[in-house]
Amino acid sequence: MKALGWIALAVASVAAVWYLVRRALLARLSRSPTAEHLGIDNTPTGKAVTRLLYIAPAMDSIRGIVRQAFPLARVSSCYRCEALNAAVGGSPTSRHLYGLGVDFGGIGDGEATLFALEIVRSQVDQVTPRPRDVLAEADHLHIDFYDPLGELDGPESEWRATRWRKELPSGQFASL
Repeated sequence: MKALGWIALAVASVAAVWYLVRRALLARLSRSPTAEHLGIDNTPTGKAVTRLLYIAPAMDSIRGIVRQAFPLARVSSCYRCEALNAAVGGSPTSRHLYGLGVDFGGIGDGEATLFALEIVRSQVDQVTPRPRDVLAEADHLHIDFYDPLGELDGPESEWRATRWRKELPSGQFASL
């Protein structure tokens, strides 16, 4: 009987730790100075939480890869609610809205971003889950992930080539 009490306590302790870790992770992935400044509640809910927890390991792997060359690289944007996405001028179809888009800032711009793209491209096979798309944008690296729920683009098992693109001066993108 006493052993069951210890087991129950251990299970409760693990559940409490997981709860705190999950809350801290979600707070980190939804933190936005713009949302704070504008008073926008950017707390992810429902399916976005599931998606954020799915991409978190890959996001950390990619951050490690990028930081090899750019020690100041950081996640500058991840989850965005509709109000925040509109406030920052995001696309109405942005994967940030679903918890499947990640921006890495602190890299620089132009050639530095293209160099970061090449670094990620050369090591992407080490990342799980595998990114769906990686883009070098004007001042950051943007990464999209497949939807683990299969609602946005079908299951990841339906192989799709990851596209490597760079932004042209006109604002369009070109494949690398």
